[in-house]
Amino acid sequence: MRSHLADGRLVQWRPPREANPGVRAWAVDAEITAQEVPPALAARFGGDSPEAFWVAWTRVEVVCKLLAVPVGRWLAEHGLDVSAARDAGVAWFTEAVGDITVTVGGSFDPPR
Repeated sequence: MRSHLADGRLVQWRPPREANPGVRAWAVDAEITAQEVPPALAARFGGDSPEAFWVAWTRVEVVCKLLAVPVGRWLAEHGLDVSAARDAGVAWFTEAVGDITVTVGGSFDPPR
């Protein structure tokens, strides 16, 4: 799993298979924490705080990857709220790593 940052860096995550045998798929997304929120997204979802926006955005990206849902469809139905993904068996974790925000997630089968 990997995510390309706006400045060309690559974030790659490879959990060991034994990390959690109940996970059927993993995903990762990352963004530069201090980067400006694109104006259209800021207008639609609020972009006063890039730090808060990128936390929410990376979670949406991970959820969409794991559920095979287009980001545009998710945003139209849920906005930046990913809580509905829990019912589909998706879990995630977000952390600041240096100057980037990284979210990793997994989908469980059956959902927990």
